Formats: sequence, C-alpha cells, structure tokens
Amino acid sequence: MTTARPTPTDRPTSTDTTTPMLGPIDLDALTLTDVRAGAFRGRPVTVLGFARSGIALARFFVDAGATVTMYDGRPASELADATAALDGRPVRLLAGADVAPESAWAGAALVATSPSINPDFPTTEPRLRDALQALVARRAGDISGTPALVSEADLFLRLCPAPTIGVTGT
Repeated sequence: MTTARPTPTDRPTSTDTTTPMLGPIDLDALTLTDVRAGAFRGRPVTVLGFARSGIALARFFVDAGATVTMYDGRPASELADATAALDGRPVRLLAGADVAPESAWAGAALVATSPSINPDFPTTEPRLRDALQALVARRAGDISGTPALVSEADLFLRLCPAPTIGVTGT
C-alpha cells in the first residue's frame, strides 16, 4: 500500500514569518520546490565536516536561508581555506578536539554529513561516530526534537528533479 506524499500545504505552517518553524525537517516530504519556497529559511542546520562537500553543503544551506553551524574535529587554525571558500557566508564554526560533536547539533532541525562521515564507518573519528550513533538511536526511538540526519548524496538525490542513475565500482 502506498500513501500520498504530503504537499507543502498539508504541513503545519507558521503565520509569523520572522519565527522559524521548530522541530526536525521532514526529509520524506521535502522537495526542491519547498526549498525554493523557503523551507530552510531561519532553520538551524548543522553540517559535519568542513572539506569540499561540507563547504558546498554550507553554501547551499546558507543560500537557502538556514542558520548554519559547521563542525569539524580539526582545529580552527587548519580551516582558514575552508572558511574563505564560504565567500563571506555567515556560519558558526565549532572546531577542534575540545568541542563535543553533539553540541554542534543541539537545537538543529537537520544534520547533514559529508560523504566520509557516517555513524557506521570505522574511519569516522570515534567521538563523532559515537555521537552520530546516539543521534541515530534517538531518531529510531522517535524522540521528540531529534534532528533529521542526511548525507550530502542522500540530500542531492532527494532534491534532484531529474531522473538519476548510480554507477558504482571502478
């Protein structure tokens, strides 16, 4: 049995345009049309990983109106080039070994990860992997206020209006 996908008008809306809607973003209902209509406007979004993909994600979200927090385990002193690549877009940077990863997504509506960051990958930094596994468990437990979690590739595939074909291997 299939169920109808909610349309933007089926979802709760706020009549106060200065106050963002609270709660996690519903990735299953999110469309590119929603993004263009301001679905991220004023919404807190966390991007994990401040390399090429993280920079692209941050630019996308800021341009879509989100309030973006970047998290990276490297010290801020090593992220000057990444910060410059934002071309002046405002982001809050939480960086370094002294930052608890989960503090980066406190209050976020969405957490987006770079391709190399995954709660199941042994190559993901252990503190971040453990924090992500706890986030996944909270989502599985349907705990209120837990932000949605999406990878860069998943977000692209969800929002891409064109048919997509994936080719894997070498």
